[in-house]
Amino acid sequence: MSKLSKTTIEMTRDRVAETAKLITSAELVSLYVDQGNISARIPGSEMIAITPTGIVKGNLRPDDIVIIDMDGKLVEGRYAPSAEKNMHLHVYEKRPDVNAVIHTHSPFASSFAIACKPIPCAGVEIAAIMGGEIPLAEYALPGTKELGRNALEALGDRKVVLLANHGVLSVGSTLDEAATMAALAEENAKLVMFSYMIGGAKPIPEDELTKLREMYKRVQETRGEDRSPSRIN
Repeated sequence: MSKLSKTTIEMTRDRVAETAKLITSAELVSLYVDQGNISARIPGSEMIAITPTGIVKGNLRPDDIVIIDMDGKLVEGRYAPSAEKNMHLHVYEKRPDVNAVIHTHSPFASSFAIACKPIPCAGVEIAAIMGGEIPLAEYALPGTKELGRNALEALGDRKVVLLANHGVLSVGSTLDEAATMAALAEENAKLVMFSYMIGGAKPIPEDELTKLREMYKRVQETRGEDRSPSRIN
């Protein structure tokens, strides 16, 4: 392994571990039990860095992060990779634009997943970024390739999807973007849930969603190459 690739691996491990602490502090996964998983492509390689199974996300250190190849085989690391590695690998295989995948169990968004209902997109800021309602993927057993196929089918070209009876899957061109999408999904779910107390959410009409998406795209284009939304911290 070259010095350059070794440095790249270490940097990717650092970012995955940092993101694990970030989503824990944002309460997108539990502080006390092992929930969710995070991965990122290692630039210039056919490998990904992924969180291990069995360790609470907020306790992860960079050297805990596991390196696997695109067939799911262990390349480097002292722990077993996440049990959801197949879902991550399937997304990377079918979505070359995706460089990071995050699976969370945030309470409000996961409540919609458990109810097997998509999350309506009712707020203009979230609608502009998310592009519409957050869809629901059909149920599949955790850790299976079927779960990855179902998630990808529902995801389409979007960046966040609910996993039926399970949780949330978000993707992005960077870890920051994937984490932001997970956080926005939770924020939107919370607002919609609260709105049910006073009559329910009123979805934004499709023609207005189109305008919001176009507006957001123009804003992103003015930012140059860094197209990711702001970080969640």
